[in-house]
Amino acid sequence: MKVLHINDSPVFGGRENFIAELCNQIAKEYNVSISILSLSSNLSLREKLKGSVQIRNLNILDKNLNGIRLLFHSPFIIFKIRKFLLSYKPDIVHIHSFFSIFLLISIAVRLCPGNIQVVRTVHTSGLFYSSTKWIDVFRLFVEKVATALNNTFVVAISKQVLNNCAKAFTKQAKEIVLIYNGIDISKFSLKQNKSIRSQCGCSDNDVIGVYVARFDYGKNQDKLVKMWRSLGDLKSVKLWLIGDGPTYLNVTNMISQMELSKNVICFGRSNDVPLILSNADFALFPSSFEGFSIALIEKCASGLPVIASDIPPFKEIINSGGEGFLVNLNDEKGWLEAIKYLATDVSVRTKMGEMAVLRAKNFSISITGEQYFDLYSRILNH
Repeated sequence: MKVLHINDSPVFGGRENFIAELCNQIAKEYNVSISILSLSSNLSLREKLKGSVQIRNLNILDKNLNGIRLLFHSPFIIFKIRKFLLSYKPDIVHIHSFFSIFLLISIAVRLCPGNIQVVRTVHTSGLFYSSTKWIDVFRLFVEKVATALNNTFVVAISKQVLNNCAKAFTKQAKEIVLIYNGIDISKFSLKQNKSIRSQCGCSDNDVIGVYVARFDYGKNQDKLVKMWRSLGDLKSVKLWLIGDGPTYLNVTNMISQMELSKNVICFGRSNDVPLILSNADFALFPSSFEGFSIALIEKCASGLPVIASDIPPFKEIINSGGEGFLVNLNDEKGWLEAIKYLATDVSVRTKMGEMAVLRAKNFSISITGEQYFDLYSRILNH
């Protein structure tokens, strides 16, 4: 069995980390030749790969290649992808792209001889399928065409995305299934410690809340900063923000203007997320939307109770009052009460953290890898 994953993102994020973990797991456990084709020049994905997993960068996409420029370059992109497919000869092409890039890849596969099977994992982009905005309706039309070109097998990463896909692609897809994204649980099983607190100006007695997410619109780091200003006398409760992105500068400026630099600390992007999480006491996730969240599973696997927004995908992971609390994003009072509750009761944090670890085991990459291998096998046997 020869499987080729195709990714187009010029930046490294949760989707790219998942692709690496999935390919590593399948290559390790099963008799599969598996490789990744990156359409960008980003080399970050290469650093995450292990064993026999190979990656090839075509360097045909960048952040500025969109709109009319992308349309102008479409024949060249299709030609380059098709040329690689002809040389690699995969049994299955597994696509992680959406909209126009998904269409271009699908055309390239269609133009290849033989019977290449196509699997497409629908990530966060599946949330816009229910939108009535004209641009989203057009994007969905393009994806329907792309799906139909190769009788694509569609994989949704959450129940919300699954429902959207079922409504959108029933006529175009060969099959639509749900497979949750998973993580390598062992990476986040570090014993809780306080090894890096002093580096951040925090003491062993401080209570640390942590939020790991890309700084982007809808991730709402700014809302957390405003909440921290309202904590009043709880000066020993600190907020650690991990990540980077387009809103990073705005958030750091806000922290400075509110004179919260001692209480709210931005780490930027970090390769030591498991270590940072092991130094924290509880986690937060005030996102406005997610297809599913690897970062939320990582927090649970680290033994941290989580306060998160009550969006549908989070309800598939967190039982409010069990592994943490789910609070409406606009309910600032509810957020502050939940923060204060966890910050001041170590026994509650401990109990919820233990439940979070057990919950995270349901989203292990070993389970996800087995489900994808079973899907690949069924496709080829059929």
